[in-house]
Amino acid sequence: MRVVRETTIAGKIIHRKILIPSGNHKQKRRGRLNVTKESVKRNNMRLAIWRLWMLLANNFDSTGSHVTLTYSGAEPTKEQAAADRKKMIAKLRKEFRKQGKELKYVIVTEFKNKRIHHHIVVNSQDVGLITKIWGKGGVHFTALREEGDFHDLAEYLIKETEKTFREPDSHHRQRYSRSRNLIMPQTKRDETSLKEMMDDPTPISGYYIPKDRVRRYEHPVTGIDHLEYIEVALEKPRNYKVWPRGKVVTPREHYKITDIEEQEVMDLACEGQTEGGPCEC
Repeated sequence: MRVVRETTIAGKIIHRKILIPSGNHKQKRRGRLNVTKESVKRNNMRLAIWRLWMLLANNFDSTGSHVTLTYSGAEPTKEQAAADRKKMIAKLRKEFRKQGKELKYVIVTEFKNKRIHHHIVVNSQDVGLITKIWGKGGVHFTALREEGDFHDLAEYLIKETEKTFREPDSHHRQRYSRSRNLIMPQTKRDETSLKEMMDDPTPISGYYIPKDRVRRYEHPVTGIDHLEYIEVALEKPRNYKVWPRGKVVTPREHYKITDIEEQEVMDLACEGQTEGGPCEC
């Protein structure tokens, strides 16, 4: 029986997925599962979280922060909020250049059933600078976690904008915008044994496996078992001079996606995305 392992190295974490490719399992295949729109939606949501999770882990560390920007006084229109967001990024980029630094960010705007506000993940902890540049209301600051596992943050940001970015009058047709200099990590696939999929995972030297990041599940269409987990560096991540063996692949577990989500996949295959516009390939 052919078993494959997909490995993605992003910052301090190593994400692994062990699975049996469709058509390579010996057990009797189930009949087609009752795939509902809701199950498709949940699967797409999980994959969107994974993509943002890997992007954050590969480009940010504990020197960065998650900042929530709110408005005081009258709430702005969606058009004004979009303009404020663009102006904020432009000013931040200018200040970073003055300091000889390169701005990295991921930003989302939320307005569904609540007051308009922005979330930005940025490679800075200069609260004074961000507060001065924003100047329109509150600045709520949280330093990024030391271990470099930003799954919960990615999940929060994706769920925060799940309805907003689909709105017909939304000014942002992606779940989030990001600076062009962010790099999506590669995923490599190689063959492994059935034993590795069935046994409890063990970390490599210098890493540990959080129990709440070990997940066994069935593919929503094939019903085939999958094992997914991460390894987190105890201190500095291993310095790979050569990537782990295998072929570079694009993880494609989803089986039906919307036009908007298909555009997200294309965006992440590019270098990046400009603020307020599509990526320039």
